[in-house]
Amino acid sequence: MPKQVYCFDIKKLNSKKMSEKHGIMLDTWERKAHYEFFTAFSDPFFGITVNVDFTEGYRRASELNCSYFLFYLYCSLAAANKIESFRYRIENG
Repeated sequence: MPKQVYCFDIKKLNSKKMSEKHGIMLDTWERKAHYEFFTAFSDPFFGITVNVDFTEGYRRASELNCSYFLFYLYCSLAAANKIESFRYRIENG
């Protein structure tokens, strides 16, 4: 079965229907060159490390009486999900 690239819809991510996705037409996709470049690697991943001042987030988590870790994790994932290219998934590959 050929590889399929999907993008999750941000409107669905904010609802209970997180599993809804739509396929990407690789032939006309504007990120096709990036996809082909990285899928040629045996380990096509990379990471980025940055320093972030989360003092205000820590204060807000304390105000809400919730776990700092869960608050930070929620904020990080919410921010990442606002970027469409971070929501792509490859299936069958």
